Amino acid sequence: MMVTTENGWASIPPSKVVRRGITGTNIVLPLHPHDAGFVLISFAAMYNRDIEPLTGGASDEGGYTETNSVYTSNHKSGTAIDLNWNKYPFRRYTMPQERVQRVKQLQAGFRGLIDWGRDCWGGNPIDEMHYQVAKGKPMDAYVEFANELRAGKFALYGATAPTLDPVVVPNPGVGGLLMRGSTGNAVRNLQERLNRDYPRYSRLAVDGDFGSATEAVVREFQQRAGLLVDGIAGPATLKALGL
Repeated sequence: MMVTTENGWASIPPSKVVRRGITGTNIVLPLHPHDAGFVLISFAAMYNRDIEPLTGGASDEGGYTETNSVYTSNHKSGTAIDLNWNKYPFRRYTMPQERVQRVKQLQAGFRGLIDWGRDCWGGNPIDEMHYQVAKGKPMDAYVEFANELRAGKFALYGATAPTLDPVVVPNPGVGGLLMRGSTGNAVRNLQERLNRDYPRYSRLAVDGDFGSATEAVVREFQQRAGLLVDGIAGPATLKALGL
């Protein structure tokens, strides 16, 4: 039975699916035959090249499925993919903030044609592994962008690959995200709190500069506190520190 999936595309039978390879890997995913499927697989190739490798193969990536526990799942229309799903479990924020910014940068490079499950439903649910053909975009926009990709955009299918612009790490205040490269009073407060409460392993210079030493102590604290160990002082880590 054909249904309209969440992003507005109609579900398709297995006979209509096209198997598309992710350039730079040996991974092949079943997707929609329209150029929207080509744009989606190209996004996956750029993700693999410029953000992080897709190393899990068939056990860690996914595309079209004929059935799904979600009745209107975009996987049923072949317009959604899951990448590195073992690393990014459903309903959890686990991706480091620097990588989040890289993904958002890649989305912008694809002109908003790809939605991300981390935020496209307002965080309900959270699905960091999930990427899909965007809702409400005209089909012609995918045809146009696919032709640009085939003609050499991003040097994905030939020529010399360009690099993405560097990510600028913000210097947030207390309650924001503190990571390597952050500076200022919020970092100084973090260093002071770690030194005061955990002197056995924290003897940081209180200089307001989040460098490798501060990152190492944050990781140690996260490990001991049972938190996600990523070296980033985000909301959960700051709350555990009383900041």
